[in-house]
Amino acid sequence: MRQVRESTARLLLDVEEVGGQDARGPSLLPGWSRGHVLTHLARNGDALSRLLEGATRGEHPPMYDSDEGRDADIEAGAGRPADQLTQDVRDTAQRLDEAWKAMLPEHWDLPVRMRGGPVAAADTIIARWREVEIHRVDLDLGYGPDEWPPAFCTLLLDTETGAPLARRLPDGIAVTVHAIETGGQWWAGERDATQVAVHGPSWALACWLVGRPGPAVAALKTEGGELPELAPWR
Repeated sequence: MRQVRESTARLLLDVEEVGGQDARGPSLLPGWSRGHVLTHLARNGDALSRLLEGATRGEHPPMYDSDEGRDADIEAGAGRPADQLTQDVRDTAQRLDEAWKAMLPEHWDLPVRMRGGPVAAADTIIARWREVEIHRVDLDLGYGPDEWPPAFCTLLLDTETGAPLARRLPDGIAVTVHAIETGGQWWAGERDATQVAVHGPSWALACWLVGRPGPAVAALKTEGGELPELAPWR
């Protein structure tokens, strides 16, 4: 909980600097302005709060009514003035934190319906941490993936390798992922596939794994083949 709160506080400091033209400017996500990213962060906060509040009442609402509705809400909110965008992010982050504070010990194991399927309510903390740190980079306001907290990079390496990574690899390719500064090693793919070793700092490996290879490619080295092009993340 402490880590996501610290990351959120840093995100909000960045967001306070967003002016009118900045909000209209492009983010690092194709087709999305910074206004799209900020609206997405706000609606994500709303969705997670709704899941937690529902779980404590014995209900299991979906994270979003539909993917189409989610996308429409983001599009509808993206063009708002910068002060409305930033206030929305701030308010929804506060409401989510209040929802976490309201959780009793027995609530954390309750199931909630994330987009990818049911998880324990406690997993909303990790899910939000990913949203905050990754989309803070996507805002392109001067914060890069090389500044991600080491614990966050380790989280991504632990959760985005193995079976999740194997599903995204090209056919016939397996990888071993090596973090050069920690000695950590992760594996994905079939044993009889072509073996490619990917070496680099944890932040660059994590960046590649979450579908943002651009800033990471120069910091990564491979053996046994080229850096695999992964299927889209999430």
